[in-house]
Amino acid sequence: MQRVTSLMEEYLEPLARPLDAYVDKRLVRTFFQLIRTIIEARNQSTGLMVSELGSTMLSGRQATAGEKRIHRLLTSEKWSEELIRIFQWNQAQERYEELKREGEEILVVWDGSEIEKPESQKAEDLCAVRSSKAARRKKSRKGIFNQPGGKPIIVQGYEWTACVVVGEKGKPSLAMMDF
Repeated sequence: MQRVTSLMEEYLEPLARPLDAYVDKRLVRTFFQLIRTIIEARNQSTGLMVSELGSTMLSGRQATAGEKRIHRLLTSEKWSEELIRIFQWNQAQERYEELKREGEEILVVWDGSEIEKPESQKAEDLCAVRSSKAARRKKSRKGIFNQPGGKPIIVQGYEWTACVVVGEKGKPSLAMMDF
């Protein structure tokens, strides 16, 4: 995990400068701790609950303090998602220029994906998405008759668009992501 932490700090180091200019140093430290904690908890089913993140970020006994730190970070009026967007765009632009100088083939990969959340009715920012799972279940099988064609099945879910700059070698760079 130490290697992951050092790679994360190396990648996010350019973001630390503008964050330091806008946000209290304690919140910047909390930001880096939170990112590390999210990476550590990424496979746990409850990993992104604020109470679990607060507990993992500090320790079980200091879970409430961890929750308060996360809350102060997320509700701080001194920064916004725009700082992160600018950081991502600048990193991708630097990567593009680096690949161009090296004469490598440059690809900008666009991803427009959806996540189905049919069981969620009250979650924030849900929209209507086509259900690929339900469409697969409608296909004709031996002994089961479903009307071919017809209207697509629509469920609740999230849509997002992302662009990533990649070359033949090296790391990809996220240019933008929007939900």
